[in-house]
Amino acid sequence: MRVHVTLRGSLAGDGQSQHRMMVNLPFGSTVEHLISHLSIESSDVQMALVNGSPVVRSSVLNNGDRVILAGAR
Repeated sequence: MRVHVTLRGSLAGDGQSQHRMMVNLPFGSTVEHLISHLSIESSDVQMALVNGSPVVRSSVLNNGDRVILAGAR
């Protein structure tokens, strides 16, 4: 499945305010799987939104979801 990912704050890197990408994941993947897939330290993620709503990291993602992961500024 494919999800749209936006990294914000410190997760965007290189002084950018945000970084967008498409990510392919196996069906049944969770937000925590996505974080790991992106090689982001779990403790660096301050907030996770899926389709505009706050979620817990064990939330299962669906094809086409829009995920925002934010770190500290």
